[in-house]
Amino acid sequence: MATLLEDFDVLSEWTLGGTASSGIAETTDTTGVYQSTKSLRFTLDNTTQDKYITKQVNWNLNGDDTLVMLVYNHRKYGGNAIGLQLYLANSTNMTGDTCLHTWSGDFAPGWNVFYFKQAGFTKYNSFTFASAIQSIRLKIYGGSGILRDFTVDSLWKGVHGRPKLVMGFDDGFSDHYTAHQYAVAKGIPMTHYLEGSVIDTASYLTSAQVAEMASKGDAICCHDGAQWDGSDGDSGQMMSAEKAALKALGHVAMHASFPQGRYGQYDSDGADINKSHLVNARARFLSCRGTNTGVNLAISEIANWHGGLRAQPLNNTCTLQNAKDYVDDLIRIGACGAFYGHRFGTADLTHWPQDDFEALCDYIATLNTDIDCVTISELYRTISGEIDAFRTSGSLTRPLIGSVIA
Repeated sequence: MATLLEDFDVLSEWTLGGTASSGIAETTDTTGVYQSTKSLRFTLDNTTQDKYITKQVNWNLNGDDTLVMLVYNHRKYGGNAIGLQLYLANSTNMTGDTCLHTWSGDFAPGWNVFYFKQAGFTKYNSFTFASAIQSIRLKIYGGSGILRDFTVDSLWKGVHGRPKLVMGFDDGFSDHYTAHQYAVAKGIPMTHYLEGSVIDTASYLTSAQVAEMASKGDAICCHDGAQWDGSDGDSGQMMSAEKAALKALGHVAMHASFPQGRYGQYDSDGADINKSHLVNARARFLSCRGTNTGVNLAISEIANWHGGLRAQPLNNTCTLQNAKDYVDDLIRIGACGAFYGHRFGTADLTHWPQDDFEALCDYIATLNTDIDCVTISELYRTISGEIDAFRTSGSLTRPLIGSVIA
């Protein structure tokens, strides 16, 4: 069960420090508050200064490797690192034995759920998780030309839910059929993001193969060849055409994937590029996955936490052991996750070895009592049910879990 460690409600409980004159304040803005009625909002604009808050605590984290922080990004597009650091110490006032975890990557618009392993902290002096945590510090650091604007809602420990895994592949190359046959035999449904216009052409799946995969429980979804920023075409028109081509083959695609980018990126809110075609494209689907950021689901409220679902690529940046570790992490923390691949062969940015894929399927099959393998459609239905329950009851005993940022 999840245990709430900190609700970040009352700023006066914290000691403020840092080089910036301001940057952290209480907020009751409901878009960034889930756990109670208030949260702490962190803002720095175009500055290399920093601001931090420190608090005395008494936490026992010995043997509990799961920490989860809920963060709401008030920006409507990505592109900047979060600029947030979490310090823990075995002493009061952050003196002596400390450790540090830095979130240096981009984070999605809306709710994000940050997970981290104890092994991911940088330890100083003789810090150990075997001893009590006596103080905590959150620090926001700025950067020239960079806007930080996010709300920290709550910090938890403990497993949060039944883990789920989506096995996704893009483009619809012919070797996906062989992968499908192996995966389905292991009880692993696949999610195929297809360009309907290339079905039945050289090097791609045939319409008969796509129909068979659908009949075996795989999800048939939509993909197009345009970049998210519109640099090589109008994604709205292209995605609509690909969806129509799939429909002509008998497949209604309600989920999609953009090459790169993320669903909702560059909509408004001072974005460098405002591409109406991206808004039009996402309006046609229930969810859309960006190949370099993750999955976003078009459900409001706390479903946006699942919207931060980070997908693990199957390419030369991921070894078979890395892929197994990713699955293990989902189970460890009770989270949802996704793989995405393109082609099979010698590992490079778009290929992954076929034998590694089969070994991964074998490994996942041995864990079927610990993790549910689902399609993106099934994941969406599950989340919709959770949201309906939330709207009925008005509260949850634990947060819904979606994204993995280790």
